[in-house]
Formats: sequence, C-alpha cells, structure tokens
Amino acid sequence: MFNVQQKRKTTFQRLKPGMAVFYNEKVLKIIKLRNIKLTEKGLIYQFDVDDSNGVLMGESGTKISIIKE
Repeated sequence: MFNVQQKRKTTFQRLKPGMAVFYNEKVLKIIKLRNIKLTEKGLIYQFDVDDSNGVLMGESGTKISIIKE
C-alpha cells in the first residue's frame, strides 16, 4: 500500500516504470513510457498507467508528486 503522506515532487522526464504518482487526487502507478513527442513547447511524455483511462501526459519540466512506498 502507498503512504500518501510521504510524497515529493519530480518532473515528468524523471518518471520511471513502477513509480506511483499522485495526480488529480488519484494514485496512479506507471506501467511504461508509451511515447515522447517533440512539440514547439518542448517534449511531451505519455505514460501507460493502471487507471481506467490508461494514459498520463505531461510536459518534460512539469512537476508531479511521486509517492514513496
């Protein structure tokens, strides 16, 4: 089980498979990196997650909360 109290921030480009993230008040576990796109704004990362939607997207420099197990 994940302890939501122990969270810290990192960027999308540092996320790895197996990490748990706190996003939109949900805990999502990252399965794998699906795609990296180069856009005018920079790199966009797409990850497969264990949610019904199945995809987490974000710009490379955007901060996201990760949860320690």
